[in-house]
This record gives sequence, C-alpha cells and structure tokens, in this order.
Amino acid sequence: MRQADIARRLSNMAKARRCGAKTRAGHPCRQAAVRDSRRCRMHGGSKGSGGPAGERNGRFKHGLRTREAKTIVGSCEKRTGRLGPWFKRQARPRSD
Repeated sequence: MRQADIARRLSNMAKARRCGAKTRAGHPCRQAAVRDSRRCRMHGGSKGSGGPAGERNGRFKHGLRTREAKTIVGSCEKRTGRLGPWFKRQARPRSD
C-alpha cells in the first residue's frame, strides 16, 4: 500500500462520526460509529445487537411504557390535550 493511500484512509477514519455512548467511566465513547447507526459495534451498532423486542425483554412491573399504553395516551392526548403531562409524571422511575 502506498503512503498516500494510508494517509487518505487515516484522514477518512478521523472524520468518521463518533459513537458518543456513555462509558462506565462516564465519558463519551470515542470509537467510530458503525455505518447507518449512531453507535459503535460495542455499544449496539452492529446488526442483531440488543435485546429481543416486546415481552421477551425484561420484567414489567406496570404497563405505562408499553407500546399499547403509549398509543392510547397519544390518541387521548390528541383529543383532549390533557393526558400527556399526567402520563409523564406517572412514568418516572421510583427512587427507592
């Protein structure tokens, strides 16, 4: 490989969008993001990463954040314009 090709590739890598996910140290990740994604391969940018969708992913203690509840609240809010603030106040996680 020629030196010019190496320099061109390195400059392209330097211009790449960064992941930005919060690391365990609290700083943003500095890895390059995967193409067509906002995150790097270690923070969920690769195809098939992440948990399964729906009920197979985690325990549910209430139904406030389910897709069905959000659609119901959205339709009620369109009609009345009042339910949104209540839903946001109720959906806050408890700090026990």
